[in-house]
Amino acid sequence: MASSLRVVINITGHASKRWKDASSEAEAEAKNMALSRRRANHVAKVIESEFKKVLPKVPIEVREDTTFDENVKVRPKAVGSGQPLVSEGKDGDNPVNRSVEVSFILQGIDIETETVNVPALRDGRTEHWSVQQVELNAFAVGLGSGEIVLRINNEITEKSGYYRAVLKGPGLYIGNPKSYGSKITVEMLKGGNLKKLGEKAYFTTDRKLGFTDFRFRSIHVTKMSVSVGVPVPKKVPILNKIGVSVADTLVSFPGLGPDAQQRLIGFKVDLSSGTSGEAFFMSGELDSMDPLPDDDLPDTALAEIEKVRQHLIKNEMLLLFDLKSDVLSAAWKTYLTDFTNNWAKNLEVRLRYEKLI
Repeated sequence: MASSLRVVINITGHASKRWKDASSEAEAEAKNMALSRRRANHVAKVIESEFKKVLPKVPIEVREDTTFDENVKVRPKAVGSGQPLVSEGKDGDNPVNRSVEVSFILQGIDIETETVNVPALRDGRTEHWSVQQVELNAFAVGLGSGEIVLRINNEITEKSGYYRAVLKGPGLYIGNPKSYGSKITVEMLKGGNLKKLGEKAYFTTDRKLGFTDFRFRSIHVTKMSVSVGVPVPKKVPILNKIGVSVADTLVSFPGLGPDAQQRLIGFKVDLSSGTSGEAFFMSGELDSMDPLPDDDLPDTALAEIEKVRQHLIKNEMLLLFDLKSDVLSAAWKTYLTDFTNNWAKNLEVRLRYEKLI
């Protein structure tokens, strides 16, 4: 824990308005200002002298300013008769206004450093991904076209982004010749109003990527369907075919490393009859369907915080002067020196305790 102490002694000299030998009110004000300044300076010298007796190694500055640093500041100022402590007329001579105000101020500041966990974000870009088929529409006889919608998942942050690609390429595939366009909308994605997604196909990339790195990324889609079987006689009402139909769909992300090639995103086996085969190989470019998530991963981090505790000690006194006098009487001076000496000794104890001297 770090500590610091600041000491300021404010001294304000006053004078009463009465000044019999002044030729004008302006001259009286000027004389009172000069008198109050001499009074303030006199008190400052007494205080400075007592402080140096007790704390000879502590710097003491005597000047009228507004700075507030770790030196002991003795700041005398004069206000003449312009700021009387009690109201009085132009010929007033209240003893309270023939005075010097003194404020001894000790401000302590303790700063304690504490290490705490604070919310933070770390980079969630990764090489570990998975892809799921949301929808695939295609039709090909020689040269075909289609459209695919994918959900790509960051397996570290568990966030997902949706992408669509228009596909073109050769093949023989009788999908839906009436419509190649995707029926998936952004509203459906946001509302979770989707049919069952395909199984996750996991892959790793050859470098850390974020969701935006898949935008405008080339994609290859391969689909193959093979059926082998024999018809069943019509007299068997329960079955109309015996055999098997196998279909699978693979997707590749060129340029992302060998493990990002030929990921199986669709596979099914059905009862089938007859013998047939369909396949296509199409390519396209991915684009995002909705605002992509960020790549940040919520985390915590260690941080040092400072707890500042302030405490203030203030002692005030009022010193009275004789009429037109700019030095204290013996009694008032003794009062001031005793008070200053005790205050300086208390400050010395505090400084030694804080190991500042």
